Amino acid sequence: MSSIDGRLLERNNVTTEDLYQGAFWIKMKAEQLLREGKNADFLYQSEYRIVSALTEMGDPASMILLGEMLQGGRTPEKDMVTAVRMAMDIWQKAGEKGQARGYTNIGLVYLHRSVPGGGNESGDVEYDPEKALEYFMKGYEKGDSKAGRHIGLCYRDGLGTEKNAEMAYHYFSLAADRKDSTARYLMAEALYNGFGTQQDRDAAKEIMKKLVEDKAHDADKAAEFLKNHYE
Repeated sequence: MSSIDGRLLERNNVTTEDLYQGAFWIKMKAEQLLREGKNADFLYQSEYRIVSALTEMGDPASMILLGEMLQGGRTPEKDMVTAVRMAMDIWQKAGEKGQARGYTNIGLVYLHRSVPGGGNESGDVEYDPEKALEYFMKGYEKGDSKAGRHIGLCYRDGLGTEKNAEMAYHYFSLAADRKDSTARYLMAEALYNGFGTQQDRDAAKEIMKKLVEDKAHDADKAAEFLKNHYE
């Protein structure tokens, strides 16, 4: 990992936040190129250099990005067992510094689930739903917007805990309050089916319509849901 001279940044009126935003833009551009079937290695190399240096400086937001790059196989570290362990260590430090997404990402690795912004690799980490739920709880308590949704899914599917429809709906609604669009979709689905809550199909349809209007992450699923309902 290369270092950045803090004094040089100060002299040029550049902040670590400026560099992080640049790295995040590079990440988004790289993902766009991949969706278009183009090579994005040169962009990932630039992102890696920036977030590695910022991680050395102790920037917790950059730790999240660096962990995602490691776990997603987009760094010079090609041994994925080592890369995943490094990612989890970095996310742990990020969580301790207030970046709750780090805890949620660790939970996803323990469930052998895909990490948003990262990949599907779990290295040699054993499948452990109880450990996953423990980390989702940490993420939720520290304020991560997605953690509540994953807790709800654990209760829905009996992962690391007994199945409990009421608790599943409870956490879907809490995550929806934190503006997690997938949680809003899951909450609407539960309302429509009366899963863990009193059935209210009108409320469910309104949530689905809003997801479509907002062009949210789950807009296509919401549109398909409404189409099936009206048919």
